[in-house]
Amino acid sequence: MGIKVNNGHSFLHPASGLIIGPGDVYHDGDDEQTVEESLSPSPLSVEEFKALSAQEQKDLLLSMEIEAGSNEPQRIEQYTDWLNAQANAGRTS
Repeated sequence: MGIKVNNGHSFLHPASGLIIGPGDVYHDGDDEQTVEESLSPSPLSVEEFKALSAQEQKDLLLSMEIEAGSNEPQRIEQYTDWLNAQANAGRTS
């Protein structure tokens, strides 16, 4: 899209997260990530998940709205299933 000048009210730029005020110049490109996309971390690999402590594994699963298993093999299986579901969702959308 290119460079634009804000001739209206202040707004929060979706890609940079900066407030753009009247008269401010900003880049309005479709190739930029939104703030949410740039803040969302890449998922851990299974190996990285295994390296977490039991409590960290449980907390991560709970943050993904998964009821964490009581032992490590269950939690690893749950995380692996979640990773596979994310990969499949990416291919179908």
